[in-house]
Amino acid sequence: MELGHGFHYFRILVKNTSISFVLIKKFLSAVFLLLTFLSYGQKFQFTNYSLLQGLPQSQVYCLHEDVDGFIWMGTRGGGVTRFDGITFQTFTTKDSLAGNYINAIESYDDKIWVATNSGLSMYSSKQWTSIPFFTGKAIQDVLIVDEVLWAVAEGELYFTSPYKPLLLEKAVGFPSNIKSIQKSDNGVLWGIASSEVFYYKDGLEILNVDYPLECISSQNNQVWLGTHGHGLFKKDASNFMEYGHLMGIENEIIYNVYQAGEDLWISTLQKGLFQFNTLDSSFSNFKEINGLANNHVRVSLKDSWGNLWVGTGGSGVSKYSGQTFEKWFTSNGLKGNYIYAVCEDFKATKWIGTSGGGVTLIDSNVRYLNGENGFLNNKTKAIFQAHDSAIWLGTDGGGLTVVTDDTIRKFNTKNGLQSDWIKSFTEDSEGNIWVATYGGGISQFTKTTDSTYSIQNYSKRKRELISDHIIDIAVDWKGRVWYAAPGKGLGFKDGNTFSRSTVKGLNRENLRSLEIDSNYLYVASTKGINIIDLHSDSIYAQELDNPYQLASENIYALQLDLDGNLWVGTEKGLDRLKLDEKRVLEIEHFDASNGFTGVETTSNASMVDKDENIWFGSIDGLFKYNKQDANENTVPPKTSWTEIKIGKQTVAKLTQTHLQIDPWLLPFGNNRISFDFKGVSHSAPGKVTYIWKLDGRDDQFTEPTQNHFVEYGSLPPGDYNFLVYALNENGISSTKPLSFAFTVATPFWMFPSFIILASAIVLLVFYLIYRNRIKVIQRKSKEREEKLKLENSLISLEQKALQLQMNPHFIFHTLNSIQELVATKEEKTARQYLTKFSKLMRQILDGSRTNTIALSEEIKMLENYLTLEKFSHEDRFDFEIICESEEFEFISIPSMIIQPFVENALIHGALKAEGVGKVSIEFRVFEKEVQCVIVDNGPGLGENTSDHKSSAIEITKERLRMLSGKENSVEIKNRKMNGVEVIVHLPIIEENETV
Repeated sequence: MELGHGFHYFRILVKNTSISFVLIKKFLSAVFLLLTFLSYGQKFQFTNYSLLQGLPQSQVYCLHEDVDGFIWMGTRGGGVTRFDGITFQTFTTKDSLAGNYINAIESYDDKIWVATNSGLSMYSSKQWTSIPFFTGKAIQDVLIVDEVLWAVAEGELYFTSPYKPLLLEKAVGFPSNIKSIQKSDNGVLWGIASSEVFYYKDGLEILNVDYPLECISSQNNQVWLGTHGHGLFKKDASNFMEYGHLMGIENEIIYNVYQAGEDLWISTLQKGLFQFNTLDSSFSNFKEINGLANNHVRVSLKDSWGNLWVGTGGSGVSKYSGQTFEKWFTSNGLKGNYIYAVCEDFKATKWIGTSGGGVTLIDSNVRYLNGENGFLNNKTKAIFQAHDSAIWLGTDGGGLTVVTDDTIRKFNTKNGLQSDWIKSFTEDSEGNIWVATYGGGISQFTKTTDSTYSIQNYSKRKRELISDHIIDIAVDWKGRVWYAAPGKGLGFKDGNTFSRSTVKGLNRENLRSLEIDSNYLYVASTKGINIIDLHSDSIYAQELDNPYQLASENIYALQLDLDGNLWVGTEKGLDRLKLDEKRVLEIEHFDASNGFTGVETTSNASMVDKDENIWFGSIDGLFKYNKQDANENTVPPKTSWTEIKIGKQTVAKLTQTHLQIDPWLLPFGNNRISFDFKGVSHSAPGKVTYIWKLDGRDDQFTEPTQNHFVEYGSLPPGDYNFLVYALNENGISSTKPLSFAFTVATPFWMFPSFIILASAIVLLVFYLIYRNRIKVIQRKSKEREEKLKLENSLISLEQKALQLQMNPHFIFHTLNSIQELVATKEEKTARQYLTKFSKLMRQILDGSRTNTIALSEEIKMLENYLTLEKFSHEDRFDFEIICESEEFEFISIPSMIIQPFVENALIHGALKAEGVGKVSIEFRVFEKEVQCVIVDNGPGLGENTSDHKSSAIEITKERLRMLSGKENSVEIKNRKMNGVEVIVHLPIIEENETV
């Protein structure tokens, strides 16, 4: 890096006139260069991107940041690529881009305009559209001023509205062979041709320049011109003042001049990138030696987060994020890149022990302390400055050396030490130096004179220490000496007494590092951090209360800064812990992504310098954390949609942040919707997190997460609005949420009108069901009542029928006839008729207990009855019973029905016949009924039919009507010859049927 100060010398060019001061310029340039000094190749914090990182081509000639924070890079043959800080997305002619050689990029709202060697293309809603008017033409530049699109096509200037890109008009009166156009901050259009400068606001002005022009910048009321081999010029009124000689680039080709605030960034062909301060003319030069990808620089751009992007002509893109960390390594003076120890003395000189051996000293220059000037070439593992200014250097195998202003004294196993492998130093309040060795325990150096020391050694062999292998040592405000022994634990010396065992409570005894302040001792191990309260009477270790996750618990180094923060070095970088007593309040991680490219720290190689900067040794160089430059990132991420899907359909028009979105209507039921979004923050791209919620469903936002995809399914009807914020590494959220409003349709059955109508219908249905139920209940009640009446009537009729069947006259005559037989001593016959009489009585009684009777039983009962009647009437009639059905034993008919008709046929028919009477009974079986035909040979029915009707018949007919439901269940008629025929229709009763 070269620095220049305060020499304001110009070569003045008046329009069309040159005045040369070559000799004066050369003289002053020589004086200026004598007054500059060279820093020792300081490594700047550049992150380089090329083909290995995903860049499609290594020549990047144009850069642009769009409204969503994406960095667009135009290449020479690889098309254009969009970078979010992590991933490159490349577009070429295969994606409908006009050409793969890119000259310029511009954006307006959500549209990206790309000028190619084969035409002009526009990117919007994930699609490329090329302007037909420019097909096949080389577009050198494109710009939008006050919503007017300007394009330079093959040296000619065209303009149109960005909303009507097909309506193009050629700008009249402008110079030919135009190379570039620029918009100033006050809306003026500036441009350059081969050797002309023009600007256009309300009218056109053209200025001539003697040198071939390459680029222009017009910001902050300043116009800067870069030439093709003739340096840098600034326009002042109508004059052009030359500035390139101040930086030694008066003969350079300047490809791009970019102004950001007070700084002018100058891209050159061979000398890298210059940062020129327009106020005091100081400058910095960034080259390959400082970490820049290539000295051939084509373009630069500062993004919204303050990062500088540099496009090179063959090595891709470099990103410069400021100097949070400065790196020192072999390229700028160190003897080795593996750092073992670092210390700053009272004169601010840095003492550094590296893998190259000896000690490297850095102040205004670089010096070395090694075997050539009285020290050793061994690796220096510990460096410490005592209060008396003496520097103590501990080596690996060479003992220790004490360096003062006038002497160098060496100590080893030959003159008092118990081991030549030195790990750490500390000093107590009395000025004693305590030395931790690996294999020789602890040595105490007490100064006896200005140049002599007495040495007292402590070891495990003397039962003073828990181990002779000591890796770190510290002294607290009480004068206690603490030491860490790997694999054995933590021991201490209080006064003259050594602890006999390790401190209890350690989470791991494989210790690495100690750090101490006025309140606590911090102990690092391969399993995290322990803390010991130095004010407590009891010595007990406990874990540091840390609700956060360290990058790694395998800790190599601890370092407290002057703000009370605890820095933790591991194989995965640095963690800075903000403490409140024993508790961690915040944690911030540093690794290659934010400047700490060494990543893996080394054991106990750290310090705080006089400017409160913190130094850390790593396996790949020494790093200084610049406290003043390490400002918190307050710029929030910029958010945009990556993709929105409704079901399986991609909504491409909704993928841009500023697109106006009409409410979307999703169907009820199958309404799956997903959101993929992106937050861009180029300060720490990998640390962007997101919070979101779905208004209408969620009450609160989610916890921060790096997940950037959300999916919802089967949402109930209603209005929803998905809101998402992106947060940067410091928790600063995007100013406005990314939002997407939609509605899940309400099905017709959920509309109030439908609900009211459906409710009314349901109520009506319930009412009709209720009313019908009431009617059914009433009907059944009535039927039950009628059935009860019927049953009562049947019971009454059955009782009457029973009484009729139990005719007292019949019983009297039968018993008298049997008595006469007994009187005539015909006892055998009497017993037979008495048996028949008893069977008949039993059949009548059995029939009265049931409502049905088998047809076979009915026939037997009639046969017994007629037999007894014939006996009691002295054989005055005959009878016959006919039934031709073979299933009469399985047919049931109502009981107590036939006998009254048979009795009536006997008394009023057969017994009144001329001669011997006759009664014939025939049973005819049909599908659903049995017809009983009763015929007698009596005189028949007279005119007074009531003579042949008995009360028993009327009762039986009423029973049949109730049982069968038929009105004409009994037919009675005279026969043609003589006698009466009675037909009784008896219903067949099924097995489970009740009567």
